[in-house]
Amino acid sequence: MPGINIKLPVFIIEGLDITVYSTIFDACQAVEPIDVQDNVYTCFDAEGQVLQLITDGKAITLLSNDKYDASRLRILLAERLQYNTNYAVDELPLGSLVELAKEYLYR
Repeated sequence: MPGINIKLPVFIIEGLDITVYSTIFDACQAVEPIDVQDNVYTCFDAEGQVLQLITDGKAITLLSNDKYDASRLRILLAERLQYNTNYAVDELPLGSLVELAKEYLYR
């Protein structure tokens, strides 16, 4: 079942922008089908699972795939939070960065 293994929140990354979504529905509503088809977005769940956006041209679905890259998500969040907050976040673990991101990067 799609989305069953996704740990919220969902992070959608487009270029240098990282947006945090509290629900899968909100994440799917925030992206454009054409951009999904063009693989514009990179998506993760709160544990660093790499998520896949798919579309039929109209509806968008977010799928879990059991591939994890927590270290990449941690680096991306640390860079963005450092820029947005000026906090010293380089040494924080992923869980702490996720909590900070929920405060500063939510849409």
